[in-house]
Amino acid sequence: MKFNWGWGIFTALALFVIAMVYTIYLTMQNDYILESDDYYQQELEYDQVIKASALGGDLFPKTTWEKDSLGNVILALPLIVDSSFCRLMHPETDQRDTSISVVIEGGNLILNFSELPAQNVLWRLELSAFVKGKEALVRKRWMH
Repeated sequence: MKFNWGWGIFTALALFVIAMVYTIYLTMQNDYILESDDYYQQELEYDQVIKASALGGDLFPKTTWEKDSLGNVILALPLIVDSSFCRLMHPETDQRDTSISVVIEGGNLILNFSELPAQNVLWRLELSAFVKGKEALVRKRWMH
């Protein structure tokens, strides 16, 4: 059998088709989930976080974050806060995430860091304060 240019073209096209079939086979082996069943609810929740961050941006930059002698943090706020809570996210693992209590005294928020042992860790702090029924959220890095 003689190998001429016709066989070369046929071989190149056959290899190309085999490569395409193999590529399609590989892509069909993966389960690509590009959408969620409750995407609308997830977007609404994300919009609430954006609104809370915007309100927190208006409320908290005007405050001073001062430590007292016990290691607690005192925030003097320009508005009366109805309720508040604070979460600390550990930078390495979710198992070490924790919450600290927040005391509202007059126009001040007191974050009770004295409840935690000093670990010299840069935490991600999320402070949520509710002002007139609206949530204000601030995210900050905090060394404790």
